[in-house]
Amino acid sequence: MALTKISTDGVKDDAVTAGKIPANAVGSSEIADDAVDQGAIADEAVDEARLQISNAGSNGQFLQKQSGNTGGLTWSDVTIPDADKCIEGNTSVEAVDTGSDGHVKITTEGTERIRVDNTGHIGIGTTSPTSFNANADDLVINKSGSAGITINTPNDAVGRIAFGDPEDNNIGEVRYHHSDNHLEFTVNATEKLRIASAGQLGVAGANYGTSGQVLTSGGASAAPSWADAGGGFTGMTRLTSGSSASWSIPSGVSTIKVYCTGGGGGGGRGNNTTAAGSGGAGGTSIHYFDVSGGGSATYTIGSGGSGTNNDNNTGSSGGNSTFAYSGTTITGGGGSGGGSSNNGTGCAGGAGGTASGGTLNLTGGAGGAGQRAGAQYRVAARPAGTAYWGGSTAAKGVESSNTNSQIDNLGCGGVGGADYQGQNGSSGVIVIEY
Repeated sequence: MALTKISTDGVKDDAVTAGKIPANAVGSSEIADDAVDQGAIADEAVDEARLQISNAGSNGQFLQKQSGNTGGLTWSDVTIPDADKCIEGNTSVEAVDTGSDGHVKITTEGTERIRVDNTGHIGIGTTSPTSFNANADDLVINKSGSAGITINTPNDAVGRIAFGDPEDNNIGEVRYHHSDNHLEFTVNATEKLRIASAGQLGVAGANYGTSGQVLTSGGASAAPSWADAGGGFTGMTRLTSGSSASWSIPSGVSTIKVYCTGGGGGGGRGNNTTAAGSGGAGGTSIHYFDVSGGGSATYTIGSGGSGTNNDNNTGSSGGNSTFAYSGTTITGGGGSGGGSSNNGTGCAGGAGGTASGGTLNLTGGAGGAGQRAGAQYRVAARPAGTAYWGGSTAAKGVESSNTNSQIDNLGCGGVGGADYQGQNGSSGVIVIEY
């Protein structure tokens, strides 16, 4: 029969001792629930000596349940958490103060992921963010593979990255509008460029131009703009005279193409047995100028060299033509004069003028050398040097007079005389397309 309850009034003090009850005489099944409560156990009835403890404790330890279901107790050391560290398993947030290298680090699954260093730089995936680009190390993301940052918003909102300064906290922005999927770039607090959902390019907002238009540069001081596509230059100017003269840039013109040709050399003097050498043509320099800054250019037209009437002299050289704008000068050099019959040159033709300063620099054609024959033998002078524009005149017979029939302002050389004075060279020319 199971024992249901023993009250303290029904048992005399010291009536039951450990020596009077064999081991395991009373099992848990023979004691009803709550049969022995706190009120039925006298103070100090159970002391440390009567508890089942597996080890001998030391000062400061506490009792802890043993592992498993043995019901025993064990003395254990008290673990005091690190005051500078919040830890759960192998994940922690820790403040480290080592003097000059104080920092905060976040560790997950035993690996440090984020660090804020002693200068406030933030590294994700690196413990040393300042070891990267010194101009962009305030926030560093370091990975062994590809890396990225995502700004995620609802499909009717705007995602943005803003740039500010003390005077304007929103002076520049990159914005993505999810409502119609276009990307904006703001500079100096104004939208300058837009890329729409189909790839359309907008200038200063939703200004996409019209079909067939081209984006035209406004130069160094203005934004580009949409303009109708042209078939190249539509205007032309021909300059035929002037020394250190001025040419004004036409309104609305941003680029010009300049052809600068020097004067042709004059022809030599021949006699009745020898035709003289002809003059060389002027060189031509060709160059594109950015004239978006407006203003004016300075130019000089080289004169044609004079044909000589002295068979001991050569014809004179043509003059240089120049064109200068905004620090750039191009030069078409004048051609050399042709040799005469008695000056020891062998009636050589004049060399063509050289050119410099341009994108393309062309040397003028050389003048033809004169012919020598026996006494009173009729001869003809050789053609003069041909310039970029053509224009060499025909050869002259021994009795031909100096008709000076070459076309002027082409830069071609003068024909050498045959028993007469040599022809003058053609003056130079500057042609401008815009």
